[in-house]
Amino acid sequence: MFDNFTWRNNGVTGEDYEQIDTLTGNHAVIGDYSTPIYGAIADRIPANRAATTFRNRDGYSQRYVGFEAAATKRLSNRWMARFGFSTNDHREYFDDLGALTDPTPSAASPNKDGGIVVRQSTGSGKSGIYQVLPKYQFILTGLYQARWGINLAANMVSRQGFSTPYFRSQVPTADPITRLKSVLAV
Repeated sequence: MFDNFTWRNNGVTGEDYEQIDTLTGNHAVIGDYSTPIYGAIADRIPANRAATTFRNRDGYSQRYVGFEAAATKRLSNRWMARFGFSTNDHREYFDDLGALTDPTPSAASPNKDGGIVVRQSTGSGKSGIYQVLPKYQFILTGLYQARWGINLAANMVSRQGFSTPYFRSQVPTADPITRLKSVLAV
């Protein structure tokens, strides 16, 4: 369990928000959804919203559990092979609302106690990609040296896949801090 996290924010935490709306709808892949939207309570917003504080993030922790195994047969008798398997489970936990910023679930932060950790890619114009670790993955690689110096090789990778968060961006809200939000649909 990792619990020594820090954050930089304007001092407003999840305790300073209240539910102001609900995003509802239907999508062919995920079906019906209903997601709460939160807004900051006006009298709890600091006068200088741009001022930030770097501090410990009390009440927030992450847990990573993983296992990896690999076997390699080095090249001899004209063949070689490699097999690998890994499994991953990376989750985040919130003791209370004070461990959150805006409690509205978004693609970058689902804000679900015990939920999967989501990371947003950065750089090179690829900043709108959200990633989670695959539950499992296998890799199998092999090579056989045939006659006349011909090498025959194959590689196979199989994984549970990377999830796709379904969200609506630019959702208008009455939140005095963030008027337009990206809201996670599931």
